[in-house]
Amino acid sequence: MNVKKSDIPVIHNIDSAILAEVERNSALFCMAHWHSELDRDGEHYTTICGTIHCRAGWAIALAGQKGRALEREMGTPEAARMIYRKSRNGVSAPNFYTCDDSALADIRACAAHEQQYDAAVLEDKERTRIARNLARRQARAQAKKLMAEALQTAARDLELIEI
Repeated sequence: MNVKKSDIPVIHNIDSAILAEVERNSALFCMAHWHSELDRDGEHYTTICGTIHCRAGWAIALAGQKGRALEREMGTPEAARMIYRKSRNGVSAPNFYTCDDSALADIRACAAHEQQYDAAVLEDKERTRIARNLARRQARAQAKKLMAEALQTAARDLELIEI
């Protein structure tokens, strides 16, 4: 089974996405099964009609067609591991073989970490934007100063020529 990196889908803030689905309806989360018996229609998993998934199942369901194709190729646990690792930039996948309470507690902790990380990234981007604007203003001020000096020098040179 040879899977290209491009065949592995990425879910931005994967745990936050799963948590949003679970908090929307906690009955949609059960670590006892990858997917409920009622969720397969041959081609895709549906979440609108109340499909039940475990953490790994939610990762695949949220990954869409690429997730389902990867699951068919690799099996549920390996496909979910691959999606998690790529979505979390190489951080290992969570434990898919735990109870609902432990899994949900870890999902909440990971989702909180994702939110903190996003906030830090936004803060860094804002700092970078401010620093660039400051550098541009300083460069403009320096350019104006150099132009003024060049004009003064040129004016002095012209005065010397006229004499």
